[in-house]
Parts: sequence; structure tokens; C-alpha cells
Amino acid sequence: MALEPNWLTRRVQFALELVDPFTGGIVYRGMQVEAKAADGRPTGDEPVVNKSGRFVWLERDQPRRPAIASIAYRPGRLPFAKGEITLAGGPPAGKLVSERLTPSHAYNVPLGVTAIRGRLIEKSGVEAKPIAGACVQIAWATIRPLRWIPPFPKSGADLRGGEVLTDGDGQFLVFVRLPTPRTRFSEYVGDEQPDGKALGDPTVELDVLRGWVRARLQFTRFDTGDQRFTPFKFKFLPEISDEDRTRLGRIPEGRLLPRELQLDWNEL
Repeated sequence: MALEPNWLTRRVQFALELVDPFTGGIVYRGMQVEAKAADGRPTGDEPVVNKSGRFVWLERDQPRRPAIASIAYRPGRLPFAKGEITLAGGPPAGKLVSERLTPSHAYNVPLGVTAIRGRLIEKSGVEAKPIAGACVQIAWATIRPLRWIPPFPKSGADLRGGEVLTDGDGQFLVFVRLPTPRTRFSEYVGDEQPDGKALGDPTVELDVLRGWVRARLQFTRFDTGDQRFTPFKFKFLPEISDEDRTRLGRIPEGRLLPRELQLDWNEL
């Protein structure tokens, strides 16, 4: 794929930017993209890459090719999950399509981000099988009103912010940007707020103690519809004692948990 060829004589169909959710930077080096028709077959349309790192599809020199219905991207060795973008109604003429990438288990999480790395398995006797395709969330407790947010997802069709799927080995890296003291429930993506009218849309008040926020991991298996979560007093770190109320059921705020968890579905 050439970088900045002489294509000024042809008009742009549309452009695609793939965005790192942590840094906000555009990712293109090492990323493979492919335009597909409605039947899933490649259309043969090759993009160019502009100076901003966006993939640009130009007007066609072979009009008889099937219309572009989706764009698949594969990260190769980059620490992101692969994905596919559906273009409802065809390519958006002259417009920019922006896609936030999902960090993979191998991503190097920066400081300031609350995150957990782990693996979800299901033990049966001496055998442990990875659970692939399960949705993982970090939910946190609020003091006012008393509840957990966000709610479990309704389906796996469209993941909301902060939701990831386990990979083929059951591995996951889930992260969350905790709400600020001024954040209201109505502003938080994913919270349905069933009692919103009675509460008057209050601000989110987290249960935080000495830099440790009360949280739990929530899991949804779309193959069975089952939903589970870590216990209220779960030891996210092995050195936490049963009497340590400061850290039982809590994770460090603004940091990656310094331990990779291995969680058995049958023990949740």
C-alpha cells in the first residue's frame, strides 16, 4: 500500500481513521484493511494513506465492481483486536469514518487508566477450557445512589464504551475511565437509570477509599445468556488479607491492576 501517491486527479469516496483509545493517535503502520462487498467478498478497492495516517478510498476506475459494504481491519502484530466496520447504505460519500480500536491483552496500559488484565476459563475436572467471546466490564459501586454501574449488556451486537470480548484464549484487557465528581448519571454511557426521575439525575459519587475504588468484574456469555460477577469481597491482589477492608473488593484507581487474574466461571 503506497503512502501519498499522486491521486489528486481522482476524487475521494471516503476516508477511515483507526484511533488508539488511550492516546487518541491514529494507527495505520502495520494495520491491514480490506473493503468487502455485501456477500463478504473483497471488492478489490485499495486505499491510499494520507499524511494524517487515514486510509482513503478514491473514486473508482472500474465502476462495475460491487459496492463497498464493510471494511475489515487486521492489526497484525499491533496490540489491538481485529474488527469490521459496516457501512450502512454504502460508503459515506466524501465523509470520514472514525473507529476506536479495542486494545488487546498485550497492550501497554498508560498511567491514569483504571484497567484489569486477565483470563476467563471454565474448569471441568482437571481440564480448563478458555471461554471465548464473553463480554467483560468493570463496574463500580456508587455511594449516592447505592448501586453498581454500568448495567450488564443486553446483547453482543454493539459493545458500549468500556466493554470488551475475551479472545480465543479467554484473555481480556478491560479498562474504564471513571466518572469525575461532576458527572451525572444521564451523561454516563450505558447507564439506563430506571429510577432517574425520582433521583433527579444526581452526580456520580464513587465508593473510593485511600485511592482504591470499589469495583467488580461483570461477565456475560452470549452463547448461554448467563451473567456473573466477582464477589463483593473479592481479592483482586493475593496479598490482601481478609481483614483489610481498605482493599477487599477494590482496585487501584488510575492504574493497571499489578496482577493478571485467572477466573473460573464456575467459581463466580
